[in-house]
Amino acid sequence: ALNRAGKRAEAMKKVYSLLLYEEALHFDYLCDQTGMETGDMSSSLTFLVLEGLIDRQPGDYYQRKVMAGAAPVQDN
Repeated sequence: ALNRAGKRAEAMKKVYSLLLYEEALHFDYLCDQTGMETGDMSSSLTFLVLEGLIDRQPGDYYQRKVMAGAAPVQDN
């Protein structure tokens, strides 16, 4: 079970690292960029949504959630 949990954590980190605050990204794009199977991607995104780290947008788009009291990092 530990190996499975470790793989899940690594998959979620990989997905989260691609997501942005300022733009929602489509499910298919995330699969293409990570090389993950759709089932694994769906599972990772579901866990991230349930953890409150990302939001699911209409049309199967996903975006990082800005935490209360925190401002997104701005590139200048």
